[in-house]
Parts: sequence; structure tokens; C-alpha cells
Amino acid sequence: MKKFFHAGMVALGFILFLHSALMSQVAASPSRESELFGEKTWFHQGEMAFIAGDNSSDTQTSLSLAMINGLRITNHIAAGIGIGWDYYDRINVYPVFGRVIGLLKPTGHTPFAFVDAGYGWVHERDTPPGLELINADGGLMLQTGAGYMFKGSGSWRISLHAAYKIQKSQAEYKYATGGWWWGMPSDAYWSEERTRKRFVAGISFLF
Repeated sequence: MKKFFHAGMVALGFILFLHSALMSQVAASPSRESELFGEKTWFHQGEMAFIAGDNSSDTQTSLSLAMINGLRITNHIAAGIGIGWDYYDRINVYPVFGRVIGLLKPTGHTPFAFVDAGYGWVHERDTPPGLELINADGGLMLQTGAGYMFKGSGSWRISLHAAYKIQKSQAEYKYATGGWWWGMPSDAYWSEERTRKRFVAGISFLF
């Protein structure tokens, strides 16, 4: 899993570099329209959200961060690629996903909706008592939500949104040595597949 973690960090650095380069080009272009989807060009979105558990004992509220870079397709539709970090009960998830955004209207304040789909790489922070982690893998990430976008200065927008997120993961464990645990021999293995379902409330800045 370390190689996936390092790959994710490299991808994040690349996106940050791309973001800086694109912003430099935008700043140098005096003809850029002020409306959000007024022309076919790049958009950039930074997002912070809180995710709340609704299954098993993982009921804590935790943090989610994401950055999306994409293309404005029409006055009402944009699509992009994002990378993020989600803090769950025992794991950190690093999703890479595609996002489609739809606006009710392209000017002023407006309602919007979005859909995300991708894959989340997993890094397990805490192993259950009595178990030794053998392998942890990520899985499908889906998110759909809606919100309201407020027009700022120039092409800046601030939005509030609510969403529902699904994240799949799986892990393989070996029972700890030194005797039986829950009636299982110490050389036995146990695998776990989970689907974490979370409610999301967040804020994002789009330009």
C-alpha cells in the first residue's frame, strides 16, 4: 500500500503544479469572462466537508478534503478530475475521481448538483485488537449531492452543499499469536469487506 500512497502524493503534487500553471495563464488573460461558465475554459475547486457515519459503530464526524480541476463544457455543465483525503474510523482514504457539475443558471447565485465516481486507495491507521493487518485495499467511491452557489468577485464562487457518499474497502487480517482469539487459532486469517455510507456537509471555493 505504500506505493499507492506515494503515487497519490505524486499525483497531488502534479495537480497542484498544474493548478499554479493554469492560474498564471488565466491571470495573464485580460479577456477572461467573469461569469462562472461563460466560456469553455478551466475551472478549479477546493472543497472541505464533514462526513458523518450512519452504519455500524463508526458514528464519529470527521473531515474530508478535495481539490478538483476541470473544464467548463457549457454555460450549465462542467466536468473535472479530483483527488482527495477522507478520514474514516480506522482508515484514511485517498480517492481519485471524476466529477460532473450542473448549474440551474450560469449567472449570479444559483442552485447546483454534482456527481462523483472514482476509486479510493486505503491506508489503515488502526488495526482491530487481536489482529495483525496483512493487506488493505480500497474500492469504489460514489458521491452525489446538491447545494447553492453564491457569486463572488470576478469568476470566484462560494458554495454550500449536502451529499451522500459511499466508499468500499476490504482488508485481510491474521489473528494475533499467543493462543486462541474469539475461539480461533492464532494462525487463522480473517477478511473484511465494508461499504461505508456517509452523509456529507461541505463548503467549496470555485474559480
